[in-house]
Amino acid sequence: MHSGGRVSQVLSSVLDMKQFTLMDGLFIFIFSAASTKLLHDTFAVTLLFEAIVFSCLIAGAIKILEMRLKHQSWGCMRQESSRVALAVLLTFNILFFSLMMVDRSKSLYVVRWVGDCSGLSEEEILIKVDTELGQRDDRYLERRFDEQVERKVIRVKDDKKLELSSIGKSVYWLGNTISKVFGLRGWSQNSLEDSAPC
Repeated sequence: MHSGGRVSQVLSSVLDMKQFTLMDGLFIFIFSAASTKLLHDTFAVTLLFEAIVFSCLIAGAIKILEMRLKHQSWGCMRQESSRVALAVLLTFNILFFSLMMVDRSKSLYVVRWVGDCSGLSEEEILIKVDTELGQRDDRYLERRFDEQVERKVIRVKDDKKLELSSIGKSVYWLGNTISKVFGLRGWSQNSLEDSAPC
């Protein structure tokens, strides 16, 4: 059998959801998200990545242990274990990219700044970022503004003033929500909302 056929056979067996259900995958995601929050709140804010990894591994181990208790042999569990591994990897990716991006991405901070100070020009926002947050790397930040305009997250009005598009408003809301739920300092520390009126 050629490698393409073997890969498709493995993928189809992994995606065959006879024993491993959607509820199992949902358990892994919810358990991982909740324990990430608990670990992140309990220990250090800087350990977000480690909290995500640890939570996903524990969720996977719990699910495999539960399956072991249902089955008598490890041989029966091979397919189910690969499904658990797939669910853990998917959960890790969702948590990693959503939490880490909101907490640390300058591209998302740009969305935050425009959402906080809608109606200002890019230059006016950059001045506020410099004076109130102490961040000034114009070329780097200008590229982030340009990227968000190209993605249609930010709109530039005729008078060069910036505003969030409907996509941008959704990203802004999602960033605020994720930041509040998980207590992410990066997003909240980069707020222009509480500064002098925009």
